[in-house]
Amino acid sequence: MELLEGILHKILEEYSWALAVCLIAFALLFLVLLLKVIRGEQEVTVFRVIKFTPNKALETLKEQFDELNEHSELKSHVLKLMNQTVLTLSQWGDSLPDAEFEKKIRSLYEFVLPGLATLLTKQRNNSLRVAVFTEREEGLKILHGFGYSVEGKNKLTLSVGKSKAGYCYTHGEIYSNMDISTDPTYERNPKASKEYFSLVCVPIVYQNEVIGVLNVDGLNKNSFDRDDIDYIGYFANVLAPLLNMELKYNERLLKEAAI
Repeated sequence: MELLEGILHKILEEYSWALAVCLIAFALLFLVLLLKVIRGEQEVTVFRVIKFTPNKALETLKEQFDELNEHSELKSHVLKLMNQTVLTLSQWGDSLPDAEFEKKIRSLYEFVLPGLATLLTKQRNNSLRVAVFTEREEGLKILHGFGYSVEGKNKLTLSVGKSKAGYCYTHGEIYSNMDISTDPTYERNPKASKEYFSLVCVPIVYQNEVIGVLNVDGLNKNSFDRDDIDYIGYFANVLAPLLNMELKYNERLLKEAAI
């Protein structure tokens, strides 16, 4: 045993430089493999001989973490937008002078609707439109909208009895479909200037009465997930008192004009 220990001690003394080189080589090899795994390479090859596949469980965990982090950031932005909206409404008080009302209403919607569309857009090649529909004599018309042309916004009329927004309005139920072409009851508006595949319609309810529809559509299939639909519902609730205020204001103007 003493003889063996002596031999090992002598080898270490004479070839310590070789041991150091080996340790450095193994460290560099480990670093290279680690970088390849981080880059997401499906199969890692060493010296064109040794092959191995990164841990699938680790990849799955990383994907779940990234998705969770993305949703967490989205929730934070949604809450900030909702908070700013509610704060603005609370500062208005019970009523506004006529001279300010229309201007402030328009500016608030110009802040909220684009903000909601931006938050819900996850795909770069996707395009979202957001609109608040209310009932008129001829059907459902856009009161406020984002993503529509001026002409399209003014001309678009949805049937209360046949459209999905109309179903939402008359039944007080959320309608959502991530591939509208699969719904045999859906009738595409022949006058529509833009084709879309994803659709979410949420009733805007004030004091147990449906007074409008918050309509969001996406150019791509699967534009929204379950959380997105919930967020749209939250904003419909936030906008309900604002929409009621505006409808009462418009109703009063019509009565005064008729006198």
